[in-house]
Amino acid sequence: MLLSGYHRLILVLLSVTGFYANLIAQSSNDNMAEAVRLTLEQSVNSHTEKNTVEAACINEELTGKCIKYHNDQWYIFNTDSASHLYINISDQKCRDLLGVQLVVFEGELCQPDTYSMLSCVSLATQDDIFVELENLKPNHDYWINIDGYLHDFCAFALEVSVKPNGVSAEKVEVLKDFEAQANGNKVLLEWSIPDSLLQQCRGTKIHRREQSAFKFDELDELPMNYNAFGNAQQDYFYTDSLFRPGTYYYRLILELQGERNYLVKEVYFHIADGPDKITLPLDFDKGSEIQITIIGGEPSEVLSEYHFGYSPADDREHVLFTDQFLAKGIRYVEIKVVDLDHDYHQTYYADLEKGIVKRY
Repeated sequence: MLLSGYHRLILVLLSVTGFYANLIAQSSNDNMAEAVRLTLEQSVNSHTEKNTVEAACINEELTGKCIKYHNDQWYIFNTDSASHLYINISDQKCRDLLGVQLVVFEGELCQPDTYSMLSCVSLATQDDIFVELENLKPNHDYWINIDGYLHDFCAFALEVSVKPNGVSAEKVEVLKDFEAQANGNKVLLEWSIPDSLLQQCRGTKIHRREQSAFKFDELDELPMNYNAFGNAQQDYFYTDSLFRPGTYYYRLILELQGERNYLVKEVYFHIADGPDKITLPLDFDKGSEIQITIIGGEPSEVLSEYHFGYSPADDREHVLFTDQFLAKGIRYVEIKVVDLDHDYHQTYYADLEKGIVKRY
């Protein structure tokens, strides 16, 4: 298996970041004795705001620097006849991009001296994730504790299921070889799939997130290639052309049989200004979700579309790289800018060869 087995009584502790302003009431399962009993395959929605820490039922010596308790809540579920389950966290709505921390340990109800930690995982996005639990005891109860991290608050959906949803919470180092490099605004990723996974691997997904974004976007999915003899290809590569400067994070995710998506590699690059560019003068409220659509070519078509959270410091002079359009013989483009939070629209026209931008 890709992930180590979890073979004892497990308490999964998810430390979640963020804030969901419309949810203000304390959750009913603020104490361990009032844990909500989950039913397999049924999702529940909750939030961490206004909950308090039940100090008598936690063991900070075990979690150390991994967790800072603030507003936890409790769940319990029974495995029925299953020995292999997934805890799925989805639909996170958070204020800050601090990620999810996950601690796994065993123990009895509110007896911290009996706890024994098995794993601690830290993330940095609000993407849908799953935690894989193996070698579980049949017809046995397990606890889940979810905590808002560093005094932030988050709304989320929680499910215990026989099927995973999203991407593995833990990064699994299984690639045979991996290389990543950036040249200007071009990024090249190269990797090799190990022999042990060739038969069960369905393909590789490439995800990308700009530093200010809350979630990763799926750029592409490369299916497995086979030669004339039916042998699977091991070596793959992917190139990406970026539209503007900034810090970009990339993830490689192997899709295995059974709809299991395992995070296997993550890298990031700082992309500076390039020689071929235009600049858009943007002025919006801080944090507004902005959508930019670039239209051009013959016949006219959407060349690119992306979203970002507006930052006055970074986006007042919004730089767009133009080399990939010029390489296709596209000189003139229309650029539509929409503030999605306030339904405000702007339109620009640009001469890419001269670097001239005009607003209409």
